[in-house]
Formats: sequence, C-alpha cells, structure tokens
Amino acid sequence: FQVADVLTGISYNALNPPALLVFPNPSHDNFSVWLKNYQTNNQVEVTVYNFLGQKVKSITAEGANNNQVNVNTAGLEKGMYFVEVKSGNEVAKTKVQID
Repeated sequence: FQVADVLTGISYNALNPPALLVFPNPSHDNFSVWLKNYQTNNQVEVTVYNFLGQKVKSITAEGANNNQVNVNTAGLEKGMYFVEVKSGNEVAKTKVQID
C-alpha cells in the first residue's frame, strides 16, 4: 500500500520504502534520518547543504540507533536543504524543509 506525506507530497510503497527518509519534514529544531540498508559496522556521515550547494552542517555518527541518526538544526535558517547520507558504500540524497 502507498503512504503519502501530506506536507511534502512524497509517497512511497510502505512495503518497500526508499533507502533514505527524513522526518519530520518540514522540521523545526531537529530531524531524523532513517536508513533502509544500514550496516551495523558502518559509520554514518550526514551532510546538509543549503539551496546554493554550500555545506552548512556535517555530522559523523559511529552508529545508527534503530537505523536512525538525529540531526540538530539549531542555527540553520528557514528554507529548503539537501541532505546527503553516506554509510559504507551506500550514498543517498533527499530534501528537507526547515521551518
């Protein structure tokens, strides 16, 4: 069955979710990155870019608790951002709105 995020308009098959989900989206003080194919032994690098492509935040987590990494958005201005996540050989990208 299909699941739709009413705020972002993104829908996906709940039985086969995308490799990367960011929630809540839009975000206020922080957001979580959920990784579908997270390998337990891998470091997770989350990089946030503004709409001009400039890196505005980067975190490295030694592990993902429940396949999730939390990102604090304090200090980021309101707007649209790109999120890139690297874990092992996997690289995934998505967008997040900061309100």
